[in-house]
Amino acid sequence: MKKVIVNKITQKSVDFYSMIIDPRLIAKLRKKYTAGEKQDVQRPWIENKVKDISEYVAGKTIVENKKSLGLIPNAPIINVKKDLRVQQEEITIIGSNGDRRVETQYFILFPETDEEIENCQNQLEIIDGQHRIIAFDQSYMDPNFSNDQPYEMNFSLFDNLTDNQRKEIFMVTNEKQDKVAKNLLRYIKKSLGLLIGEDNITYDILDYLNNESSSPLYQRIMFGADKIKKGYQETQMSKIFKLYGAKKFFDNYVEKQYEEEAISTFAMIINNYLGAWEIASNVSFQNPESDTITKISGLRYLLYIFQDICIQLMNHRKKLTKENFLEIIKLFPKALDLENVKCVFCDDRSNDSSSIMIERSLAFRGEGATIALAKKDVQKVISYHNGENGILL
Repeated sequence: MKKVIVNKITQKSVDFYSMIIDPRLIAKLRKKYTAGEKQDVQRPWIENKVKDISEYVAGKTIVENKKSLGLIPNAPIINVKKDLRVQQEEITIIGSNGDRRVETQYFILFPETDEEIENCQNQLEIIDGQHRIIAFDQSYMDPNFSNDQPYEMNFSLFDNLTDNQRKEIFMVTNEKQDKVAKNLLRYIKKSLGLLIGEDNITYDILDYLNNESSSPLYQRIMFGADKIKKGYQETQMSKIFKLYGAKKFFDNYVEKQYEEEAISTFAMIINNYLGAWEIASNVSFQNPESDTITKISGLRYLLYIFQDICIQLMNHRKKLTKENFLEIIKLFPKALDLENVKCVFCDDRSNDSSSIMIERSLAFRGEGATIALAKKDVQKVISYHNGENGILL
C-alpha cells in the first residue's frame, strides 16, 4: 500500500482533506460506470469529452498555435469509504533549534498492486470531475502520454460522506455555480489570444461590423457580457457566419483578392447587403420593431442566401453595391408569388391568412425550417433573375 499524506480542512463542523496524488491511480480505483450510464451522484459521463481531455493532457491539443501544456490545475472531488479511510498518527517534529513538538498527521493508504486494487474496487466515488479522472484510465490515456511521465493532481478528499452531504456538494459544484456564458468565454479567449483560425477571423469581422458607424449592425452585436435590447450575441452571429455561407464567401472570394483589406472590404459588402434589405423591407436594424427580418431568425435567413446572391451578381458582372443588391432583392415578391404581402418576412399576416403565409411564418421559429425556406427561396429568385420566367436583367 502507498501512504499518501493529506491535509485536513475544517469548514464549520465538517472535515475534509486536500490530497496530491497521481490521477492514474485514482482512475483505477473509481467506481465504474460505462459512458452514458445513469449514476446516483453524477451525470452520465461522455466518452468524447474524456477523449478530448486525454488528448489535451498528452499535448496533442493546439492552444494558441502551440501544443497544449496538458495541465489540470483545478481539483476534482472524491469520496472514499470502507477500507480507503483517512487515518491519523502522532508524529514528532524537530525544529531548526532542536525543539520537539508532537503533531497529528493525516494519511490514507492507497493500493498499488493489482490484488490490492481489486480488493478496494468501488470504494472510491467521484463527486465532481469525473471526465478529468476517467481521462487517466488506461483504456483512454493517449499513447503519447507515457506511464513513466510524472503527473500529479490536487484532489479534494471526503471520507465517507453521508447521503445528504453528497447531495449538497453535488448542488454546490453543479447547480449553484454560475457557468461562464459562451459569449463571455469567447470574449475572454479573444483577449488572451486563444481564438484561432476561422473563429478568430469571424470574431474580427463581427467586431468590425459592430464598430463601423455606417453599418446597419453598428453597436448591435453583444460581445462578452454586453446587454443590448434586441441585440445579437456574438456567438449566435459567428455560428451563422461559419455555417451558412458568409464565411465561405469571405474565404473563397474576398480574402484571396483583397488580402490585408479583406475584413474591411467584406464588412462593406455586408453593410451594402443588409442596407439594401432595410430599404426593400422598410425596417431598421438600428431601431428594430417586431419584424422578423430584424430578429436573429431573419438574419439567419439573410446570411444563408447572402453568398448565392453575391455570386449571382458577380456572374452578371455587377459590383456588390447596395443598389445592385437592391435590384435582386426587389424581385423576391414576384419570384415567390408574394406580391400582396410582406414578402419573405411574414409575422404580420393581417393581409393574408392563407396556408402558405402561415407556413412561411412558422418557418422562422426553427433553425432547420428557416434554412430550408431560405434554400428554396433563393433558388426561385436566382432562376427568376436568370430569365427562366421570361425576365432577364
